[in-house]
Amino acid sequence: MNKFNFNRFWNFGRWDMTVNRPFYRKSVMFVFGIIFLPVLLRYTNVLWQRGVLMRHSNPYDFSYMQDSLLGTAGWIVFVIPILMALFMGYTFHNLLTRQGRINELTLPATNLERFVWHLSLMLVGGFLLIVLAVLFADVMHVVLGFCVAGQRHFNSLFLKVFQDSFEVFRYLPFVGVSMCIPWLIGFFGGLIHLGVFVLGNAWKYRHNVMQTVLFIIAFSFSCVVLLGFGFTLLAGHMDFTEASFSFLERVPEKLAYVVVLLVEMALCCLVYWLSYRLYCRAQVTTPRNP
Repeated sequence: MNKFNFNRFWNFGRWDMTVNRPFYRKSVMFVFGIIFLPVLLRYTNVLWQRGVLMRHSNPYDFSYMQDSLLGTAGWIVFVIPILMALFMGYTFHNLLTRQGRINELTLPATNLERFVWHLSLMLVGGFLLIVLAVLFADVMHVVLGFCVAGQRHFNSLFLKVFQDSFEVFRYLPFVGVSMCIPWLIGFFGGLIHLGVFVLGNAWKYRHNVMQTVLFIIAFSFSCVVLLGFGFTLLAGHMDFTEASFSFLERVPEKLAYVVVLLVEMALCCLVYWLSYRLYCRAQVTTPRNP
């Protein structure tokens, strides 16, 4: 049972969806609620204003209200990375308890099949769930706008949230490979960021999200301090500094982008490989995960 078998893969997935149905149901409700919240608050405020202004002789006609989605879309764009990080922090939620570890580790499926299922469900499934939640919020934006404010013209909340992504894919066939490299750098950078939460969950099953956040803060602070010391040392060796900057100025911009992209791809593979190795070493009880 060393090879990847799709039948075992799907059987494990069906088992996971059946056993953890309450967990997934609560996750869906949580995501839909968080993304729908700004739409609800917006029209709750409109309803309150209409109630107050009804006492005036010339009440404000909300049907001509400008459909500005800047604040609503801004909130959704802000929470999407947070939700994705939470998803990845619960990649191995089956291992949270002893009984859950016993159930998962004794199932007739390989570590690779279980790992791919958990990672795909949280990474791809989590993103698709967010897309569906944004579509739901967009529909409710139209329904509430018509019922509460009497609006007739609406802007698309879904297009507002994902407009940058649509612009990238719109012009992708018309740009060269070199123009796609900055987008790929951002894409792999996001995968690395999410992979750190997967790695944190593979290392620690309980309270791992907060510990991963603290690790990221500490690591970022250490990098800033080290860079500060590095620049201080370079300032005392002006000849070396000038030679370094002169060399960097002669490096082609495309080559620099390619090097950064290759480094990110290597780091991405390393993070997810380490997560897989830690997952393979999961035990029922350990001092780190009692």
